[in-house]
Amino acid sequence: MRVYSLKLNGCSVLIVGNDLTHRVASMGVKECKTFVAACERAEKMQTPLLFLNASSGARLGVDEAMKKMLTFAEDGKLVAGGMEVSSVSNPNADYGVPSLSGCGATARAYSRLYDKGFCVTICIGRAVGIGAYLARLGRRTIQVAQTPIILTGQAALNKVLGKDVYESNAQLGGPQIMHQNGVTHLTASNCLEAMRQACCRCDRYPDGYDGACGTRRSR
Repeated sequence: MRVYSLKLNGCSVLIVGNDLTHRVASMGVKECKTFVAACERAEKMQTPLLFLNASSGARLGVDEAMKKMLTFAEDGKLVAGGMEVSSVSNPNADYGVPSLSGCGATARAYSRLYDKGFCVTICIGRAVGIGAYLARLGRRTIQVAQTPIILTGQAALNKVLGKDVYESNAQLGGPQIMHQNGVTHLTASNCLEAMRQACCRCDRYPDGYDGACGTRRSR
């Protein structure tokens, strides 16, 4: 996850976004801390925050080095170095339970920023799990065409249902669904159009602030 600061019409704007090329844009502990820090800075500086949302949810899995140490005995028990293993945990891991806890922190920070500052969510890729929650918590959401906002993918749902009910993730959470039910406020045909819409929203900063600079007006 990256955070950038730039000038928009002479005023500062923060941009935070996932990296789709890094572990499928999943949210690990480091990504969550970066996102929370960006929200806190935007709130403190009263700077608009644009969130480029493309997330595959919390980062789950098992450490590759740990996997190499583990084997299954003939009786099916998990062993490591000849000793039976009852549980596997790593408090310093960037995945699993620590990742889920970090995702909870991102939800709290983004919800607070909506109340205390100004943020716009731009769904430029699939928003799964915590990505979908953040799109809802940020309230001001712009969804690019063919970018679903979903909690669970269509393949998993079809497996639970025991038959192919859904053909694609877009059928579950595409713009035609989310825009109609009010989760998405604006739609865009591409990312460039979505960014233009977001910049327009920044110029219309909420009551109590003066334009995109975020300076308070007297009431």
